[in-house]
Amino acid sequence: MPVRTPIPFALQKGDARSQVSSLENVINFYPEITERSATDYALISTPGSKPFSFIPNVSGILETHVLNGVLYVFTNEALYRASNGGYAKLADHQLNGRVSVADNGLSLAYVDGVKGYGYTPESFTHVELDIPPSDTITFQDGYFAINYKKTRQWAVSNLNSLVFDPLDFASAEGAPDFLVAVVSHLRQMYLFGERTLEIWYNSAEEFPFTRIQGAFIEKGLAGSDAVTRTDNTIFFLGDDKIVYMLSGFEPMRVSNFSLEESIEMADLSNAKMFTYTQEGHIFVWLTVPTVNKSFVYDTTSGLWHERSTFSDDVFGRHLANCASYFQGQTIVGDYRDGNLYTLDLNYPYDGQQLIEREVTLPPIYAQGNRFRHGFFVLKAQNFSNDIVPIQTQTLGWTADSTCVTADSTIDYASGYQGSPDCSCDAIPDVSQEPKVGLSMTDNHGLTWTPYDWEPIAIRGKREIRTQWTKLGSSYERTYRLRLVAPFVQNWIGAQIA
Repeated sequence: MPVRTPIPFALQKGDARSQVSSLENVINFYPEITERSATDYALISTPGSKPFSFIPNVSGILETHVLNGVLYVFTNEALYRASNGGYAKLADHQLNGRVSVADNGLSLAYVDGVKGYGYTPESFTHVELDIPPSDTITFQDGYFAINYKKTRQWAVSNLNSLVFDPLDFASAEGAPDFLVAVVSHLRQMYLFGERTLEIWYNSAEEFPFTRIQGAFIEKGLAGSDAVTRTDNTIFFLGDDKIVYMLSGFEPMRVSNFSLEESIEMADLSNAKMFTYTQEGHIFVWLTVPTVNKSFVYDTTSGLWHERSTFSDDVFGRHLANCASYFQGQTIVGDYRDGNLYTLDLNYPYDGQQLIEREVTLPPIYAQGNRFRHGFFVLKAQNFSNDIVPIQTQTLGWTADSTCVTADSTIDYASGYQGSPDCSCDAIPDVSQEPKVGLSMTDNHGLTWTPYDWEPIAIRGKREIRTQWTKLGSSYERTYRLRLVAPFVQNWIGAQIA
């Protein structure tokens, strides 16, 4: 009987300049350490985007923000509040494709680089702020703080107020570069410039904040939205196209060569970072629209993977443009339209699009000898109520009354069709046979074999072993696996003999 040799899964996208190792990649999976198991890591399916609410006639969700138990949604056209299956319009405005939001516990304040606005829920008042064009806004110790666009200046509001005194401003002092963002973190104010970073603290002087002597870092920020806070630190995309985590006042590189090579030639001014937590994993999310990619860093493992909403045979960026923790779940907004979703580990769709997942494994070498590949085995675990193509899903629709309601359960086998005048999205197609495909290359990715697809849905079985045979021989080889299934599957091991 041939000896089965375990093959390690790829854990993240490989190094960039080496063509062999750069083939490694993980798309719509993330690695998780497996304790007391035959393998060190398993690949866990990333969460799907389960419909939560829908706002019609908007060009995309720019940002979400939770204040006093209410979820606020910002679009180019207006400010809304949203709930599971519903929404309400609060105020009109004109934003230019991005927004920075903060609150003081009573009011929201937000800027887009051109104008600024404030909204106070208690009085239902919406006002335009009397401020110069500002890229970002944050809050600390009773003060809103903003940076003046294309200047070294930043300003604070009056105490517990939306009013900004035009004389209450200061200038970043360490270098002549323009400020890009102001970020409040651990009761210190981080002033990100184009090439430098300096940190201030609340000294309770005439201008409330004073620069911390020696707290100056020769790293700038790539774009106003390319920074986020989580796990008691700050992550940011530097002006040198490297992702950093601050350790005290020291920037620590967390990106790898492959990610850096992917964005080397990109315009990063509209790059965006946000963070969310799920089942003990703290994820830092970086989307770079100019390369159509979403990269996610798991602070638990220190590894990167890609998230993608698969369409038109392309692994492009993920639909999520922002995230907020609301009513015990993570809500994300779609950059393309007015959809809001819950990140759900048991939901195998992004909205109505079936999630496809792909992993390119590390290369296999035979120390200069030709190696015969008798068979390849993938070990997996399926998760669903029944391991057959799922015929029912509960969806949260929020369109007009001709559509399915938020509490309805759709039986796809019954041939349901929405009303012609309904603005709902199409019903997911779950008729596609659940399957996993194996492709391979013996020439470092110059050419790949077509996918050899095998079914993976077996009634009543949770643990699945999928096997491919008669794979020929090679001096070295790289395998790639792709999963297409309307249920969740995690991969727990692979072997070759």
